[in-house]
Amino acid sequence: MKKLIFLVLFVLSFYSYGIQFEILQSNPKNVAIGGSGVSVFKDPIFAFINPANVSLDKGNVSLYYEAFSSVVFGSFFDLYNRSLVFDPMNLGISFRIDDYTKGVFSFSSYIYDIDIPQVTYKTLLLGISRKILSSVVVGGSLGPVIPVSDNGVFSFSFIAIGGFTFRFDDVFNFSFVLRSPFSVEVFNPSYGVVYQTFPPVLSLGFSYVFMLNLLFSFAFDFIFLNNLSAKFGDKELFIPRHGIADYFLPKFGTIYYDDISGYRIMLGFYKSQIESISISIPQYHVTFGLTFFVSIPGFKDFEFNFSIDDCSLLNFLNIAPMNFRKISVNLSGELKF
Repeated sequence: MKKLIFLVLFVLSFYSYGIQFEILQSNPKNVAIGGSGVSVFKDPIFAFINPANVSLDKGNVSLYYEAFSSVVFGSFFDLYNRSLVFDPMNLGISFRIDDYTKGVFSFSSYIYDIDIPQVTYKTLLLGISRKILSSVVVGGSLGPVIPVSDNGVFSFSFIAIGGFTFRFDDVFNFSFVLRSPFSVEVFNPSYGVVYQTFPPVLSLGFSYVFMLNLLFSFAFDFIFLNNLSAKFGDKELFIPRHGIADYFLPKFGTIYYDDISGYRIMLGFYKSQIESISISIPQYHVTFGLTFFVSIPGFKDFEFNFSIDDCSLLNFLNIAPMNFRKISVNLSGELKF
């Protein structure tokens, strides 16, 4: 009986107007360790993930570019029946202001709404990061949230992000990041104008370096779903969540470094959610990634990053039967001066 009720709610959530959104993971290195890199990496795209880390980059200028693609398909043997998402435009630049401070600019995807009208919410951020003590860095970023879609009419909004990272002897890192909520008006064919508020997100991350070339990371996002709202006139469409598991998204990862050969091998596991009007639908991901370092005359460093994010295998193995059959690929390059 419980399975029948759950199935009915699941079907209704996709055939009525729903927010039906997923918070995206950006940066291949971060994706490869299950999104747990909030305390680990320092690329320009971290103006969104954790702006405090940007000043840890020792380069004077860093240029970053990332492309993202995902495919959802019916089965491994029927790739014709599939839907493809391609996002070629995620980029950033960080630049040194003084010995302790760096500025950063980024343009990256934040949320993908799979309902009609389909829309990707992208952030255009300007931020600053500063080392205030030998072991403490802080940072913040601010900018507009830009809806990108071929359908519907949307309003713009703004988001603010603040971060803090504590480093202990380059062995243990702890990070705290808070992203503000934002609100937009969306024109829906069924309802007309719907006023949506996306919730704030609190991220906590820990990382530990073991035997110099092995790193373990853990993080979790706390989604303030009580701030999630979808209003049509005076009517609230969103049904509140009461299960505590709906608010927490755990993330795990590990990195093996080989500084001599110049590569990283990364593995991870994490939970995400598809938020609909009536229920939160958990998605469990297995991730893998590689980084290669390339020497280019006249430049300090160049790195190429690749990651695969797979939640289809767990579905086919019936370990996570509610997973979408989706595989995502992220590619990025970063050039440092």
